Amino acid sequence: GNIAHRILELLVPKLTDEKEKSGAVSEEFAVSCANELLSGYLTSLCGIKSASTKRFEYLYSRLSGTVCELAAKLADELSQSDFIPTEYELPIGLSSEDKKGITSARIPLPDGGTLLINGKIDRTDVYVKNGKAYVRIIDYKTGNKKFRLSDVALGVNLQMLLFLYSLDENAGKRFGG
Repeated sequence: GNIAHRILELLVPKLTDEKEKSGAVSEEFAVSCANELLSGYLTSLCGIKSASTKRFEYLYSRLSGTVCELAAKLADELSQSDFIPTEYELPIGLSSEDKKGITSARIPLPDGGTLLINGKIDRTDVYVKNGKAYVRIIDYKTGNKKFRLSDVALGVNLQMLLFLYSLDENAGKRFGG
């Protein structure tokens, strides 16, 4: 999961640049970039350029397949969408006092305490139309996690909703209002 996150963090800006230059992103370009980034990242991480064992070869093949599938879907998404990726690994919370991060949203509790939102948004995209900014957040999931609206209604799996709330509370101007 960590390697896939890192490759996507490096890949999306390349695909965004390609879309700006040519108006679209081909699946072939995205997969080629993903393979290049993955190979380079693993070489820098492990210090090897090719599989050293059958197990490593198998795991690399699986990871490469997942990353390339994600790259192809990203190419399709970026080619069809007017949203522009603007932030990657955006921290929210108390440790985010630097200029890159967003201050914690504060949610008052019935007992007088305060809930502070902390975390990291994998990707933040912005679309501006008629002077109004629309923000969407992306959380890369490499497993089988499914979104269920019923979970949110029950107060479960609120991560994305709370991150959007934090952005609305503390980062509106940053994304155009």
